[in-house]
Amino acid sequence: MDTVQKIPSPGRAVAIAELFAALDDLLRSYRGVPEDEREERWAADADLITGEIARRLAVARACISRSSPPVGGLSTSI
Repeated sequence: MDTVQKIPSPGRAVAIAELFAALDDLLRSYRGVPEDEREERWAADADLITGEIARRLAVARACISRSSPPVGGLSTSI
């Protein structure tokens, strides 16, 4: 396999920017919970929080996969 240097599409950067923005919003909303209520709230919402992170990550991965191979990606040409 040869190493091929390709320029990634702007779609990859957009997908990551959207992922970071969504995670930042989620973190900000849960950091806003009063400190004495955080542990209980985080425990109660653990499935919701991890589900949202998984969903956002899946969306980003799908966008990245459609946009272009990574820089330095491997080529399978023989």
